[in-house]
Amino acid sequence: MIMLSSHDNYILGSWCSLVNTPRSTAGRSRVVMNHFVYILRNAKGNYYVGATNDIQRRLAEHNSGVSLATRGRGPWCLVYTETYATPQEAKNREYKIKQKKRKSYIDWLIAEAGKNNIGFVV
Repeated sequence: MIMLSSHDNYILGSWCSLVNTPRSTAGRSRVVMNHFVYILRNAKGNYYVGATNDIQRRLAEHNSGVSLATRGRGPWCLVYTETYATPQEAKNREYKIKQKKRKSYIDWLIAEAGKNNIGFVV
């Protein structure tokens, strides 16, 4: 579960809901998946798609202005993730989402995830 504590200094409006992410369970017999594709949304409804192995760190970087691609357009809210076993799988999926180049596709992807309880469950 991604938890943002009060000391994280995030200012989240009604446009942004905190969400849960599927997490792999270390120590079990299944493969540990710790690479993510993520989608962020800002108050204006803009999206940013990225891939990482540490979602909390990347969200903090986006919101603090470290990332040039999102600097000055935040605050950003995490609205969607997908989990992968390898960084290459995550990067490939990020590329496929970015190829769509449509806000309507991302809206659809997030809506479908909510309906099917995959990605994030708000």
